[in-house]
Amino acid sequence: MSISWRDFFLDDPYEGAKTVVDDLQGWGSDDPMFEQVIAKVLPKTIIEVGSWKGRSAVNIVNTCLRYGLSPSLICVDTWLGSLENYARHDGDNKWLHEALRLQAGYPRLHELFMSNMLRHKISKFVTPLPLPSSVAARVLAEKNVQADVIYIDGSHDYHDCATDLRDYWPLLRHGGVLFGDDYQAWPGVTRAVDEFVAQHGLAGSAVRRSGKFALGKGCTIEGIE
Repeated sequence: MSISWRDFFLDDPYEGAKTVVDDLQGWGSDDPMFEQVIAKVLPKTIIEVGSWKGRSAVNIVNTCLRYGLSPSLICVDTWLGSLENYARHDGDNKWLHEALRLQAGYPRLHELFMSNMLRHKISKFVTPLPLPSSVAARVLAEKNVQADVIYIDGSHDYHDCATDLRDYWPLLRHGGVLFGDDYQAWPGVTRAVDEFVAQHGLAGSAVRRSGKFALGKGCTIEGIE
């Protein structure tokens, strides 16, 4: 199915958006697993949960284009930051707090994300959905969205990650791949993924290694590592 902003908005969300400071900072967004998953599935519809400033979105779209695909990428994020951006804001996490680029006490993440979609000329492929992931999952289910690929890179909290896996797995079509970030890097993510794999009997169709994980739904995970 082809998804566009018209499925969620009355007006083009890019209307009035403009390019601002060039800041495409992110983590794990250029990992080889992105291309491995795209090459295996050749997706048309992709959901990303946790988009930050858009570095992974740029990589996803450009990789799809190299494979001759015309993707519909739905990016789910509040663009407000999360626990680690505010906890110990003047200590070990000061740089994470500064990465929010606060203006009048409010994060500029959404502005930066939209700017990067325009700067990299991929806005026609990307629909931003500025909602908490649990709410967005309900909206997507209501719209009968079924994705070929889902990328999870939202909250690192155990309960939040477990909820994202629970909520988005039903939105993945049979034969699709759900993959994500921060495995072994954040204990909460590792625990949530391991429990999900065990609960759903996915050990034979799962890749789990430092930094990334991938789960096949009714398909092998061959070629993804």
